[in-house]
Amino acid sequence: MPEFQYLTPCFEQSDTCNLDWAAVAAIGGWAAAAVTFIAVVVALLAAFQQTQAAKTAVAAERAKSEYIQEREWDASREAQRIAAAQLARGFAKELAYGRRKLVPRLCNWNPFNSKPITADIIESYASSKPFNDLIFLRSCADRLQGFSDDDAFALLNVLTTWQFFNSNPGRSLASIERMAKSRWQELSLGRVEFGLELLDIVESTIERMRTYYGDSPEADELKFVKLSARTEQRLKALREDVAKEKAAREAMGLKNVDV
Repeated sequence: MPEFQYLTPCFEQSDTCNLDWAAVAAIGGWAAAAVTFIAVVVALLAAFQQTQAAKTAVAAERAKSEYIQEREWDASREAQRIAAAQLARGFAKELAYGRRKLVPRLCNWNPFNSKPITADIIESYASSKPFNDLIFLRSCADRLQGFSDDDAFALLNVLTTWQFFNSNPGRSLASIERMAKSRWQELSLGRVEFGLELLDIVESTIERMRTYYGDSPEADELKFVKLSARTEQRLKALREDVAKEKAAREAMGLKNVDV
């Protein structure tokens, strides 16, 4: 009877060693698992790198788009700034021309005039349109993008106020002729007061426009539309008389007169 042999598990086949196929299978399974794990890790790493590359590409494209957009906005703002400077000078000149017409007319309509009111003063007062329209400002009212909100509002305010003032006083020529003989102050005071307020708006708007073009080397001081010293003196006297009358009415508790 042959001697019983103990079989020792090993990894090399021999007379005294039989392969442990379960262990070999287990090792093979672990090896396969390790290979699979490494493959998954490599795949995840590759996917992560691709994701990062995609994010980097998207960020670079976004930065490029934002840069291009910012350049376009800068170019648009610069174009609007240049346009505003050009328009501002035109607006200032038109308003200065309007002021040159408005002041003498208000002085002629002086409510405190003690002399007889002449026919030409009555005719100008009764006119359906005693002044020229602000045609340039009106035609450019939709091109104020380069102006600040306050300055754009000031331009539209002077335009609408001028348009309202530049109209018939609401009386016929015959009625104005009759009142001019003895009730001229009652007739003209409210309108002249409003005209002086309009003048203040015009002058402040001219100053606002100067900030847009004042540093240009070719910018002039609008000398050819300035008022004469005599007209300036008449205007000063008119303002003082109107202010005194207004203060007197307020002291007596009277309402302001209608335009």
